[in-house]
Amino acid sequence: MINFFRKTRKKLADDNKPMKYMRYAVGEIALVMVGILLALQVNNWNENRKENKIGLNALTKLKKEFIENQNLINVAITLHEKTDYATIRLLELISPYATQHKVDSLGYYINDLIFIPKYSPKKSVLSSLISSGDINFIKNEDIIHKITDWNGQLEEYNYWISINSSLSIELIIPYTVKNYTMKNMKSSGIFKEWGDHISSEFDIEPNKLLTSLEFENLVEQRRLACRGLTIYANNLKIAQTEIIQLISKELS
Repeated sequence: MINFFRKTRKKLADDNKPMKYMRYAVGEIALVMVGILLALQVNNWNENRKENKIGLNALTKLKKEFIENQNLINVAITLHEKTDYATIRLLELISPYATQHKVDSLGYYINDLIFIPKYSPKKSVLSSLISSGDINFIKNEDIIHKITDWNGQLEEYNYWISINSSLSIELIIPYTVKNYTMKNMKSSGIFKEWGDHISSEFDIEPNKLLTSLEFENLVEQRRLACRGLTIYANNLKIAQTEIIQLISKELS
């Protein structure tokens, strides 16, 4: 087509027909411009297709990672609730009039009181998307906002982990070591599979622990701190559920 215009332009110029020559020249320029615009549009279409593919791939990986994190947060919430139950049972046992027959499960409760389970989500996909810049190809701003909010809630959760850890390490464990034997602590979790339980041969009086006002105060502090931890763990679970739902909707 361009060769046709060039030949026609040359013929008109040779025939000394300037007006017709100008018309064909303008037509040739217009044709070139249309070709350029079409090429740009095709290129933009290809780029958009590539970006959409990257975005969908990112969402697919993120969804898988957050589903795995849902399983992890469920385990953490179960353990936090187990600790909460242990603190309540201990507070029921602690009394100036505590008697020996009430302490059959004391070792289990103290173990749960001291142990601090932590939710550590997988973030390799999210970190990779951020470092590579591929997260920018996720067009749904609601998903980005939810992930940002989730990250903030994770920081709050870790703050409560630090409170519970400090309480356990700095106060509860030192007091328990002085007034109870660690050998008599029992676990119903993974530590139970590590070997046979060996009881202490020292004559430890459980009532000394259960009639202590100081121990009661420590258990109550742990109960309140664990409640805060459990609340933020459940908030994380809700946030992750919403993220998964948004991603699923975007992928459908």
